Amino acid sequence: MPATWAASALPWTTRCLVAVVTVVAGAWAVLAVPRLVASDAALFLLLVGAAAAAVEASRRIPEPSGMNANDMLAAWYVPVAVLLPPFWSLLTPVVLMALTQWRVKRIDTFKRVYSAAAIGVAHAAASVAFSALAGRASGDGLLPDTAAGTVLAVSLAAIVAKALNTLLIGLAVKTADPESRWREVFVVGDGRLELIEVCAGVLVAVAVSVSPWMVPVALPPLLVLQRGMLYAQLHTASRTDTKTGLLNAGAWERDAETVLAAGHRRGLPTAVLLIDIDHFKAVNDVHGHLAGDDVLRAVATALRAQLRDGDLLCRFGGEEFAALLPGMDRSEAVQAAERLRAGVAAVVTPVAGAVVQVTVSLGVSVADAGTADPPSLSELLAVADAGLYRAKGSGRDRVGMQTLADRRASS
Repeated sequence: MPATWAASALPWTTRCLVAVVTVVAGAWAVLAVPRLVASDAALFLLLVGAAAAAVEASRRIPEPSGMNANDMLAAWYVPVAVLLPPFWSLLTPVVLMALTQWRVKRIDTFKRVYSAAAIGVAHAAASVAFSALAGRASGDGLLPDTAAGTVLAVSLAAIVAKALNTLLIGLAVKTADPESRWREVFVVGDGRLELIEVCAGVLVAVAVSVSPWMVPVALPPLLVLQRGMLYAQLHTASRTDTKTGLLNAGAWERDAETVLAAGHRRGLPTAVLLIDIDHFKAVNDVHGHLAGDDVLRAVATALRAQLRDGDLLCRFGGEEFAALLPGMDRSEAVQAAERLRAGVAAVVTPVAGAVVQVTVSLGVSVADAGTADPPSLSELLAVADAGLYRAKGSGRDRVGMQTLADRRASS
């Protein structure tokens, strides 16, 4: 791949995946060039024109970060897949990704190229699947030639496209960042946006199959839906720390307040941990701030790997992290803190021809179950901060425990 594609820093597995999928998409497009039919070309231009309008409408909305962001363009890819031969499905994302790169946001070219190839392969496969299910080419499909059979065939084709596209994009993200979690790679948020995209694609495909004049009717509500989806993803991004991918401090505090209150109502303990990277300034001074960012990400990944799905973890600021562990008493919280400490100590981060290993100090506080006067989150953080100070004063790379009673007695 040309060095100007800014892909040279990617792992070889990612580069191979990008190359293979791009070659497959290109070869398939060449082999699948159909005999030009005026009605097919007209329908393609109509659908791509509507999709181009959707791209243009997104110009004033910042594009969500991440290759697996939902942009509602699948609502136009699906009708192309089920109403036209596979060639058009391979061509459509090339046009739309080029338009997005030109009109919306310029990113690394290889990402746009790979996205176009992955979307094209996925929807060309959906086109083949729809032909087999509905018998578009032969009239002898696997599903009955009824309205219900057609809708089912369109739905299954849309699911095939979404699943294959998500798989190809997810594999690229996962191979580029092996420490990322599978669920976060393949699902945006809680998965509702993916479901909305699939349903919108099915609705547009069925409507356009009745009459191509349904395209201008479908466009305005889809633009509104697209806007809502993009803003929903931007809201999620606003809760996230850009360097580590964890919650930011503000979002964590809001969520932690809710979880803490729920734990008190249910009579369950809740633990709070403050985690600080030892001698982090030395990493920045010796290796530079970019290397420091790599270490931050590595520590965040190590911490997240040791916690449960229901635990809340954030970058609290600078080199400090905070975690809220619902349902954990003092003994369990200290054990969890020791796991986190050991997990980070085992991480080796390569930076500019060298390797960096860091340790963390942790402070622990616990809101005990059934407390008549339950502590606030800020009080738990203050207690954990005192435990952290104790751990650092004892030599660092340690867990410090401070009790709520001690703090209240001294204040």
